[in-house]
Amino acid sequence: IIVMNANPAYDAPMAKDFAGALAKVKNKVSFNGTVDETTELCDIIAPGHHFLESWGDVEAKEGMFSLIQPTMAPLFDTRQAELSLLIWAESANVDKINPQPYYEYVKNNWKNTVFPVQNKVSSFTGFWDSCVHDGV
Repeated sequence: IIVMNANPAYDAPMAKDFAGALAKVKNKVSFNGTVDETTELCDIIAPGHHFLESWGDVEAKEGMFSLIQPTMAPLFDTRQAELSLLIWAESANVDKINPQPYYEYVKNNWKNTVFPVQNKVSSFTGFWDSCVHDGV
């Protein structure tokens, strides 16, 4: 089980039942930024960035894609949860040269999936710069 930004062992309606069932789960990972009741029951604790420190994207309405951009640099020794998943799946090339590998992942995803379905900007660089500036 992977827990991210949730504490069901404390605030779920049947929190005690959840905690008991969690004890039977073989692999328990917490991306929570603080050690809470659920995180204490997990085997792997990999604190993720706060949402204000993270890159991402969302399609809140069909066909309307938006970027999630960090407003601040990470304050603590954390790593974006999505990047941890990519690393564990061996899908991310993380090296010391690239300080923001998840940014690169989002950018490449937009290059391959969002850019081809738009018709307003002819170059990806112009398209990406416009999206980062406008947010959508």
